[in-house]
Amino acid sequence: MDDWKGKIAVACEKLKSVDKLWIFGYGSLIWRQGFPFVEKKACYVKGYKRRFWQASTDHRGTPKFPGRVVTLVPAQSEITWGCAFRIDEKDREDVIRYLDVREKGGYSQRIEPAFDEDGKEIGEVLFYIGTADNKAYVDSPNDKDTAAII
Repeated sequence: MDDWKGKIAVACEKLKSVDKLWIFGYGSLIWRQGFPFVEKKACYVKGYKRRFWQASTDHRGTPKFPGRVVTLVPAQSEITWGCAFRIDEKDREDVIRYLDVREKGGYSQRIEPAFDEDGKEIGEVLFYIGTADNKAYVDSPNDKDTAAII
């Protein structure tokens, strides 16, 4: 796995058309955002499940022994709960730049609708996932092996 220095997350073209920016956190963003926001809501996205299938040398582990960080993987009938953070328009570009660097280790931007606890759509949210085609992705169907690394 290469060094991620100077890299950023892979951009999603659809982000340009999102009017009100909400960031969806499903891992460490829930408790450690590192960016300003004006509103926070518990919500979920459909079609994904949370897994520790992303190797990491920049947040956890070393180049010789990469750690694991969470990502979302496609799962048609699943939902993943997290928190959405609404970003003030004046902070939009700075927050995206910050997250693009923070989520640089093989992550890509995604835009999907999010839903509150009543099932009502709150709007589209931006989140970052490690996709199966990035070099840090580790498909680990054996939870015991993953737990030993974590």
